Amino acid sequence: KAGYDFAGWYTDSALTKPYVFPATMPNTDTVVYAKWTPRNDTPYTVEHYQQNLNNDLYTFVESDTQILHDTTDSVVTPQPKVYEGFASPQAKSLTVLPDGSGVVKYYYSRRSYTVTFDPGEARGEPVVYQFKYRQTITASQMSRKGFTFVSWDKPLPDTMPASNLTFVAKWNPTKDTPYLVEHYIQNTAGTGYVLSHIEHKTGSTNQE
Repeated sequence: KAGYDFAGWYTDSALTKPYVFPATMPNTDTVVYAKWTPRNDTPYTVEHYQQNLNNDLYTFVESDTQILHDTTDSVVTPQPKVYEGFASPQAKSLTVLPDGSGVVKYYYSRRSYTVTFDPGEARGEPVVYQFKYRQTITASQMSRKGFTFVSWDKPLPDTMPASNLTFVAKWNPTKDTPYLVEHYIQNTAGTGYVLSHIEHKTGSTNQE
């Protein structure tokens, strides 16, 4: 019997009285009952599936398939794995089938994390994006009047890791920021000044 070991014959269906075989065939019909002991090495399978990056489908992680063993017809609760960047599902219970065909399938959804792009000295509102684990990161385009964007305060990874990130913009003053010099000449009456001409100049932002 699959998943069981034979444990002897009995004269009663309750399996309380072992049957002792006579040396020769008696002159009456006899019914005997088999006793079976569940095996403690019956296999069952645990399969793991990870959510794809670009859709809601799941991919079978064949290399992580587990073949476990336990007592036939017992109820077991194998624990799911922990994958970086994926949410672990709730543990499921399974009855260990005698023929070893029992299967538990665990599905791991892909986590999302935030990337904050802080304008730094530009004093604007930070821009916050959400990216799925291992999704390509697209940086925010920052601008600041009178300044040129130089870089972020730390290297920007190509894909999203399993953690939230914050990047602060670094700026250099532009050297061609326009400014005006206005020249006023006092009027002949001595009562005020009149604009004579304007000079259009350029210089480095925030520099005197």
